[in-house]
Amino acid sequence: MKKARFIIFFWFLILLTACSGKKKMPDFAEGTIVSLSFTPVNVNSDATTYTMNIEVNQSGELIIYADGFSKWYGKDEPEVIHLNITLDKVEEIKNLIEEEDLYNLHKDVGNKDNMEGIKKSLTVYTVEGEYTVYGLNPSNRSFNRVYDYIYDLELEELASYTTRINSIQTNGLKNDIGIVITDVNDEIIFTKEDIYDVYYVDRDVYEEATKTDAVYDENNFREETATPEDAEANPNCRVVIELKDEAKEILNQNFTITNRKDYVTYNVYNDNELILFMMVKKNTDDGKIYSSKDYSVEEAEKLTEILKEGLE
Repeated sequence: MKKARFIIFFWFLILLTACSGKKKMPDFAEGTIVSLSFTPVNVNSDATTYTMNIEVNQSGELIIYADGFSKWYGKDEPEVIHLNITLDKVEEIKNLIEEEDLYNLHKDVGNKDNMEGIKKSLTVYTVEGEYTVYGLNPSNRSFNRVYDYIYDLELEELASYTTRINSIQTNGLKNDIGIVITDVNDEIIFTKEDIYDVYYVDRDVYEEATKTDAVYDENNFREETATPEDAEANPNCRVVIELKDEAKEILNQNFTITNRKDYVTYNVYNDNELILFMMVKKNTDDGKIYSSKDYSVEEAEKLTEILKEGLE
């Protein structure tokens, strides 16, 4: 009997110790009570990467700003947005933080198997200091409930602000680093650092290299207006941009994020000037991007020369 009582008492102590190990959250600070941040993580390029932040204050002030730029391309400092939410919303946020016990979550709630995605973080500010929980593509329910609630508070304003920042960075980068290749949404996919070589080939070589079972409509390509002189020059060459090995995988990935099933189109800029349109057929894995139209030898040589200068 004594042995049974001892065992019960022993387990009671274990449970008591486990429960007491949970920290009681201190009162919220007087100013900022919580901040949210998110940063795109791309193993292939960080040229335009930055961090977006949202802060919520006791007074109901909500602040949106961007920082952490590898290089800021704007003429002035990035703008800071000041908005206001109701005090009821502030109380809802505080209650949600306590309800989800954010203060006792593990610091890193990210997906350890991921290499790319969005790094998210939440920082709670208390009278005793701050506590940050973060992670790459986190799936923790408690973290995501708090994060999503704050993120959605001023979603339209946040989206508009992000668009403006992205536009400044993208245009600045185009001017800063010579050749860049963008997707159909004009988002930068490759820079000159991703390019191995530029040259041109006969159309016969192009057709053999890109021979697949995929069917595509070449009339859908956005082509420069042909002139009578072009026709007389008997255009039969395709300009080729060959990527480095580490950039080739991105070509295959783009087929999974676009509605096109047979080819993906790209825009090529040099010093922010659109040079030509290019494409990649599905199921070709040689890392080569071809111009979407034929050029004469003279035109192909000129384009190749321009592109090579942009790589310097």
